[in-house]
Amino acid sequence: MPQAIERAAQEAEARVTERLTAQHRFEKELLAREAETERRLKDQLIESLGAKIREQEERIREPSRKADEAVASVQGIALKALESAAARRVADARQDDATK
Repeated sequence: MPQAIERAAQEAEARVTERLTAQHRFEKELLAREAETERRLKDQLIESLGAKIREQEERIREPSRKADEAVASVQGIALKALESAAARRVADARQDDATK
């Protein structure tokens, strides 16, 4: 009888140990999957925020680029106006010299 009790106790201990080991393994795998999912979500968030930063940087550069183009255009127009005025003065001076 004591051997039967001992054997039953060992079998029960083995079953409990096996069940606890399986439960622990399952929980460990579940935690690992959750951690991997969290890491992937954070990686996606980082990539998304990086793309948004690049987009905002481009939006910041665009007005500056347009302003530079506008300045160059205004400078070109001003230069042409000055050249035209200077050409008229030269022509007027030559005409004045010719009429004298």
